[in-house]
Order: sequence, then structure tokens, then C-alpha cells
Amino acid sequence: MLDDTTNKEENKLNLADFLRLPGFAENFEMFQCLLHDYGGNMDTDEFIENDDVEDNLFELGHNFVSYGGLFIERLKAFELLRDDGIEQIKLRSDLSERMIVKAGSKAIVGEWCRCNDVVYVTFAGTTDTMPRRVWGGKRKRDKADRQAAESMLIDLYIHLTE
Repeated sequence: MLDDTTNKEENKLNLADFLRLPGFAENFEMFQCLLHDYGGNMDTDEFIENDDVEDNLFELGHNFVSYGGLFIERLKAFELLRDDGIEQIKLRSDLSERMIVKAGSKAIVGEWCRCNDVVYVTFAGTTDTMPRRVWGGKRKRDKADRQAAESMLIDLYIHLTE
């Protein structure tokens, strides 16, 4: 059983002090070095002393998990495009279509396919990709991926023509 003194001492601990303990501080320092290696910068004290540090820490962790997965999937899609080419990917895809999307007065013509949970959109010889994880029946998934492909086609058109 804990006495009153121990409880009071434990209650004095705040998140900023807790984050400065070696169990986190060393890993956070390595994380900052990694960010710096790739052009990012983060001030430890400013991050830790921020009034929203709990929310920021949660969001940062969540976003890095999400974006980390996105980076890895993007790299895998690139390797598949480089090694096999879009025509081979379309042959293996579970859905492949030509599409026409209206953007203002323009009709944009492209192609799209879905292979291994990645949507591939091709316009003017350039292919872009987006990992997709739509849960539900085939119709729901097809509709959601088709809508994503249409949006990607417009973005690709704008990127290539402006």
C-alpha cells in the first residue's frame, strides 16, 4: 500500500517532465536526428512545453504511422511500375477502365486500374498511384475507387498542364 507522501510525489509529475525521462528522451532525440537528416527540424523544449503537448504527441504518432505506411506503399508502387510497367499491372488488375472526366469545359481522358489495393491512374503517359483501403462489398469498393481515380485524373491533368 502506498502512503500519502508517495501519492503526492507521483501527482507532481507532469507530461513535460515525463517526456524528458530517458525512456522517451533518447528515442525522441533519435527521431529529431532522423527528421533533421531529411530536412525537418523540431525544437524539443518548444514541443514538450507546449500546452497541447498531449494532443500533439498523439497526433504526431498517429500521423507518422499513417504517412509511414503511405511512403512504403508509394515506394512499392514505384518499384512495380519501374520493373513491370503499367501495361503488365493492368493485365493483373481486378478492375481496369478508360475514363473521361469533365473539369470545367475540358474533357480529360485517361485510364485507371486497381491492383493489389493500389489505384493507378494514367494520363498523357504519366502514371500516378494511391493506396486504397475501402472496406465493404465489391460495388462499394469499385465506386469509391472509381471516384478516387477521377479525382486523381483531374489532379494529374492540372499537374502536367500547368
